[in-house]
Amino acid sequence: MQKNFVVYKSSAGSGKTFTLVKEYLKIALNDDSVRPQAYKKILAITFTNKAAAEMKLRIIDALKLISAQNPKADALIDLISKEAGLDKETIIKRAKLNLNEILHNYSDFSISTIDSFTHKIVKTFAFDLKLPVNFSIETNTADFYRKVVSGLMAKIGDSTELTDLLIKYSAENAEENNAWDPELKLLEFTEIIQKEDAELHLKKLKRFSADDLKKIQRELFVFTSSFKKRVKENGEVALQLIKSKDLTDAQFYYTSSGPQNAFKKWADFTYKEISELTGKRLKECVAKNKWNNGKNTAGENAAIDSISPQLNSIATETISFIEENAKRFSLFNLLEKNIYSLILVNELQQISEEFRMEEQIVFISEFNSKIAKVVSEEPAPFIYERLGERYNHYLLDEFQDTSTLQWLNLLPLVDNALANGRFNLIVGDGKQSIYRWRNANVQQFNILPELNNPEENQILNERASSLQQNFKAEVLETNYRSLKNIVEFNNDVFSFLPQQYLTDEFKTIYSSQAQKLRYKEGGYVSVHSGELEKEDLDNKNFELIEKQIRNALQSGFSYSDICIISRNNKQGNQCTNYLTAQQIPVISSDSLLLKNNREINCVTSFLTYLNNPFDDISAAVVLNYIAGSKDLHKKVTDLVHGGDLFPVLKAAGINLNFHSFNQKNIFDICIEIITKLQLEKNNPQYIRFFLDEVNDYLVNKTGSVNDFLYWWNKRKDKASLIIPEGMNAVRVMSVHKAKGLEFPVVILPFTNWKVYKPNPAWVNLDGTDSPLPVGLFNLTQGLADAGLNEFYEQEKNEQFLDNLNLLYVAFTRAI
Repeated sequence: MQKNFVVYKSSAGSGKTFTLVKEYLKIALNDDSVRPQAYKKILAITFTNKAAAEMKLRIIDALKLISAQNPKADALIDLISKEAGLDKETIIKRAKLNLNEILHNYSDFSISTIDSFTHKIVKTFAFDLKLPVNFSIETNTADFYRKVVSGLMAKIGDSTELTDLLIKYSAENAEENNAWDPELKLLEFTEIIQKEDAELHLKKLKRFSADDLKKIQRELFVFTSSFKKRVKENGEVALQLIKSKDLTDAQFYYTSSGPQNAFKKWADFTYKEISELTGKRLKECVAKNKWNNGKNTAGENAAIDSISPQLNSIATETISFIEENAKRFSLFNLLEKNIYSLILVNELQQISEEFRMEEQIVFISEFNSKIAKVVSEEPAPFIYERLGERYNHYLLDEFQDTSTLQWLNLLPLVDNALANGRFNLIVGDGKQSIYRWRNANVQQFNILPELNNPEENQILNERASSLQQNFKAEVLETNYRSLKNIVEFNNDVFSFLPQQYLTDEFKTIYSSQAQKLRYKEGGYVSVHSGELEKEDLDNKNFELIEKQIRNALQSGFSYSDICIISRNNKQGNQCTNYLTAQQIPVISSDSLLLKNNREINCVTSFLTYLNNPFDDISAAVVLNYIAGSKDLHKKVTDLVHGGDLFPVLKAAGINLNFHSFNQKNIFDICIEIITKLQLEKNNPQYIRFFLDEVNDYLVNKTGSVNDFLYWWNKRKDKASLIIPEGMNAVRVMSVHKAKGLEFPVVILPFTNWKVYKPNPAWVNLDGTDSPLPVGLFNLTQGLADAGLNEFYEQEKNEQFLDNLNLLYVAFTRAI
């Protein structure tokens, strides 16, 4: 039986895109029509617009090379000939026909992102999916939820209950030494709301009103306070008995760390883990009924013996009470502290739904859940009927980045194609799965052809059976990117680390990671390690970065061959600033943002001052910019004491009139500021791109300086300088930005990453004593006391895999 569900497990640099192009062409070139149509029946899906554009370009280029009988296409022709059973002349002839047909019917050349594909389905079946008729898509969820949080914060003062809630919540966070700013915490909660599993948990919570949750909180408090009271009172009674006999720690069994220590903990109710309240030494004393240290005087022993029956009784009763109720107390204590979080999340969700209904907004991420509700209930979902007729073959790229819902929504299409004997392909690399925070589920790639089906859905079982019958696994095992020493270094590192630190659940992701060599010589790896204080460590990193760049230049490389990869943007910015100070040309996504340029900051600060003449800080930014070339010391004091910016500028020889700006549009105002302050002399390219932004604003909008500043405040995080290809400069980028790219020289500083960061997450509380079905907790080791350790352990293991995958992506960029 021919296997039509082929899963390619790739590795970095293993020719994944080449394989996709080859398989696409095998299907397309098997069409012997005078006007080929097979390419119209192929849907290739990837995850970014850039990747989709690259795949289209690679297919077109391959067809051009084959059509022109270019020697560069010989290897590809040989493979297609061997695997598809076509002779060379036929392949060349059909390549010409396909190229002509695709170029004349480009809209039928179906290579798209998964979001574009999902949007197409939803747009067609908006009514069936119960969407507003004139819905608009919101892609910038961050901006939307900032509005939601602003809407919630705007209620402060008007709503007594909400105001009181936020005050209590902030106070509680301050007591726990957490960030107390409620607005920051609310923005964190909006990220939790956007998780794929959030809908299920929020649905469970929806039946609880804010009053219900407060009532539950009071009930939780009654239990936890009575637990504390009983333990504290028993501890105080025991300590009072000891005090009544004038006994000291030294006279007890185990002296200062003896059983009386437990009584102190009870009385103060201080512990890190609740098991500390019933320590081994206390239990040993009780079991042996031994309380003295064996070295006391007869009088001291007599004093201890006189109270030991009472101490034994108190200890036995309290240990039993703690052990019987510890798990319940810990769970209730967690819930009691997190009730405020649940109330705020519920409130945010309610405001979010109101905003979306008013503005008829739908998130792209919502599409998946709406489709999933349909496709999980029907063997042949009606919304796919037309698509099933249009497409026969599905080629899915970067499968390790798919979410659970995305895969379940694509599954009916693949299942339908397999039922008709059509070829389907999946390509992925579990080692490069670094988007779990965007709902990517690497495990569903790891277990193929099995499906994750805990609820034993019959339709899913049937689809899994279809995958298993057609399944064929292929491994792309040769590295075509990196030279010998780099490949061997990575083979060694990533065969060792997973075995040491990954659980069995995840070890299989790296089980076939070792790659074969294409290049038999060359490559250089340098590792620097050691322990230093924070400030010294930063300096050492910068020193080594500069040294390695100089070494690379001496070895014949250019600046543009070098990429510095950082774990986060903050470190990337530090590298950029350091290299700039050393006169080393550098490009980074953040350094190219217009808002980070001094000249642009000067313009926008001047505009802010025009909008509000009492804004001395903005005026100071303008003066700070020109202070380097003007003697303004005497005049600046006037500004500090309530003076006007314009006389200070006039004293510096810059004649600008506040009233002249009133008659001009925003573009002309900017031109005058730039000209009079001579901002174009430095970084003219930034000025040009900023003026393009101002012009774009004026195309669709008019209005005051205030309106422009409001627009710019939302736009500034995206507006950047566009650098032409081929600029000779060192590149600085994050691991996520570097994924899929390659560079002759890679430098990876600051690799002392934290491998675990406690994050708030949904925790299912079914099967516990909890009065609530779900909780929202920071996943820390403290969950163990509440019987919820499995959630912490799972998150810890997944975060280690995330970090190992980030390391793998970073280590495999080098040629």
